[in-house]
Amino acid sequence: MRRFATSGFAVLVLLALAVTSASAQDASALIDQGLTPTVVKHPGHPYQAKGIEDLAGLRISLRKISHKGNGIIDDDQWFADNVLPQPVGQKDEQWRHVPGTTRWGDLKFFRSSEKLHVGIYEVVKKRSGAEAEKGLSSIYDEEFNYTAVVFNADFVPQKLFVLEDFHPGILKMNDAHVDGSILYFDCNYNGYANITKNRTGYLVALNLESNNVLWVSGQLISSYRGFVLYQGAVITGYGFTEEKDYLYVLNRFTGKRWLKTTLKSAPEFIVPKDGKLYVRTYDTNYLFDIVEKKK
Repeated sequence: MRRFATSGFAVLVLLALAVTSASAQDASALIDQGLTPTVVKHPGHPYQAKGIEDLAGLRISLRKISHKGNGIIDDDQWFADNVLPQPVGQKDEQWRHVPGTTRWGDLKFFRSSEKLHVGIYEVVKKRSGAEAEKGLSSIYDEEFNYTAVVFNADFVPQKLFVLEDFHPGILKMNDAHVDGSILYFDCNYNGYANITKNRTGYLVALNLESNNVLWVSGQLISSYRGFVLYQGAVITGYGFTEEKDYLYVLNRFTGKRWLKTTLKSAPEFIVPKDGKLYVRTYDTNYLFDIVEKKK
């Protein structure tokens, strides 16, 4: 009887896996064959769509409470001491409902909102001649293309957006978030900005319902460590070796910059909690009050 029960359980598991696999394969077929790609063009820097609606009721600013050195490798202790949630990974748990690989690339990000799910697929290619072009080592020989697929609540693909215009050459997407029907993503390079002629470190807001770019931030605003959405704001930071390091607060509906404040080095973690903003850089921990002001 025990052997029979175990076998029965195994059969159920296999059936469940088969159903999930079949569902993913069906979704993959739809993605590859049933959707007409929408190629999203880069409108330039900075950019704000005409007639954009600013829904930010309050303007967010920061007031520094403290800053002190850290142990550099004590990230986990910092999270524990301040009882902070760990950073969101690249994929929500529900990503298993969609194909991990399609002809559009491998699934890098999977984000969900109350309205929809978004999978972002990445293709990495070698750039022939890039080493000679840049005079640098082969680590700069890769280029990246991204495609965003919008799924409904039942994980059936509805739309497909080609985003490659935003990541020319060596620029990558290192972070993405979805709020309602708006996809926010970054475009940057983990290296010296002058290699890209300072055409790096910017954020984009794309309306997935209207297919329109809402705004593109200025450049050198957001580094490869990512950004967070907080109420009516996007909080991010930029910096690199031998470059100036800053923390920025943007209006999330227009991309307009609300705040720029100097840091000792670029942010590695940005965590809002209980009206405070915890920021950890390479060797310094910062604590800010989040100040809300009427516009």
